[in-house]
Amino acid sequence: MQYFLFKGYAVYVMDQVGRGRSPFVEAVYGEKNPKAPKFVEREFVAYEKYNLYPQAHLHTQWPGPGTVGDPVFDQFQASMLPDFKDRKLREPFNRDAGVALLDKIGPAIILPHSQSGAYAWLMADARPSLVRGLLMVEAASRPFYEIEFTGAPGWFKDGGFEKPYGFTRTPIAYAPPAGSNGLDVVKQEKADAPGLAPCWLQKEPARKLANFKNIPILVMFGEASFHAPVAHCAKLVLDQAGVAHDFVPLSELGIHGNGHFVMHEKNNLEVAGAIADWLHKRVTPTEDKRAVR
Repeated sequence: MQYFLFKGYAVYVMDQVGRGRSPFVEAVYGEKNPKAPKFVEREFVAYEKYNLYPQAHLHTQWPGPGTVGDPVFDQFQASMLPDFKDRKLREPFNRDAGVALLDKIGPAIILPHSQSGAYAWLMADARPSLVRGLLMVEAASRPFYEIEFTGAPGWFKDGGFEKPYGFTRTPIAYAPPAGSNGLDVVKQEKADAPGLAPCWLQKEPARKLANFKNIPILVMFGEASFHAPVAHCAKLVLDQAGVAHDFVPLSELGIHGNGHFVMHEKNNLEVAGAIADWLHKRVTPTEDKRAVR
């Protein structure tokens, strides 16, 4: 937020519905989903300790050991507010709130992170004329099926068919339209390279995402993130769906050692600079620059 304010952007920091300063109303949103400290340690920070996927040992940018009891980790854990346990319910609430904001402030660049990536896709689908860019930094996710990391030697196991529309659980506009149960998909027979998980893709002929033709899109991920084994799947699915985008592993920019929470890591300003450079090249600067996170 502070970096892009300094660069001259108007910045709106969005609390998700039912999180942060947006009160959680249990009668409306259902059961909460708290995140225990050891879960946060394993899933979000101390990758090299658990070594559940091939790139985990490359994580070097977290400031400290990333374990329970370390002051930096404990401060990070304090920010881990519960969210909706019902993942399907999260998306339409946050899409509609984001669309309402776009309608109020006008054209904007959207910068989601992690689970909010789905909300950004849905916002752009609903208001393509108001989205000047999508900065999917650690936000694209594995399409269609969730993945479980199991450690060596197999590393990967398919989870549930969570995102039947590719990146979302909520219907999104395809041409021709997707069915009520989502898209028909097929799994790659083998992964594209060692250390990568096999991808789930649309069965050909693939449907096209109709509303993303004129939106510059950045897909960026860290070298040691749990996105590293699966980010290429997002690229393949976007290619199939006819969505032009820039696929940018941070390691190819000479930025190494990052995990999932790049904004908290030691080289966060270097990562922000890479995002700013992409914006300068791919999104036409205007006098009234707005970024939405």
